[in-house]
Amino acid sequence: MDKFIHSVSSLSRFALIFPFLILFLQSCSKDTTPEKLIDDFVTACENSIEQGSSRKLRDLIAERYGDSSGRTKKDISSVASGYLLRNKSIYCVTLTDSVILNEDDSISARILAALAAQPITDISRLPTMNSDIYWFDIRIGKEGSEWKLLEASWRQAMLDDFFQ
Repeated sequence: MDKFIHSVSSLSRFALIFPFLILFLQSCSKDTTPEKLIDDFVTACENSIEQGSSRKLRDLIAERYGDSSGRTKKDISSVASGYLLRNKSIYCVTLTDSVILNEDDSISARILAALAAQPITDISRLPTMNSDIYWFDIRIGKEGSEWKLLEASWRQAMLDDFFQ
């Protein structure tokens, strides 16, 4: 009988500790792959755009931002703010085409994005929607404890790019 009570007691303690053990292990093994970091960064960009928040979008751009066209953080922030002002409601859908971890520990990615004035609930509806579609080539890097946009270029994409 004592062995049974001891077994139940041990099982009860394990049942109490187990959820905390799972939470601890999950917090220790955060997914920090380049793909996950890009996905998180793109999601933060999408949220900022859909909220129409120039400030939040600007906060995702590194102070040392610079691109091949000579644009600075101030320049790229102005481009983004102008787009947000011209388009009152913006909804996004993105696809990540490639992710590369660079030798300097920055991460480069190629992102296909559709931006529309109405929710994009299904990519198959894109041909019936008025949307802007772009390829973005981005590079993000650590600035303090956060990942920020270091460089970007973009070009018009084709609707068919979403279906290849």
